[in-house]
Amino acid sequence: EAMAAGLPIISSDIPVVREVVGDAGILVPRRDPEALSETLIKVLSGKKIAQLMSKRSLKRKDVFEKNNVLKDYLEIYRELERL
Repeated sequence: EAMAAGLPIISSDIPVVREVVGDAGILVPRRDPEALSETLIKVLSGKKIAQLMSKRSLKRKDVFEKNNVLKDYLEIYRELERL
């Protein structure tokens, strides 16, 4: 939802989030409140970094658009039919 809204993404660095966020956000170490607060301050106080992250979010969300996901599933099904 943050990507679809073009918002900067800051999240814990865990495998599933890392895969979804890609280069659209900043991942901080798990259970590290200091790193999280430093990153939040950095993004909230830096207009350029927030704008860059916003552009990356909007671009990254396209990967998860319904039509793109459907195309990926159709491709997988077609490959399975060939087996």
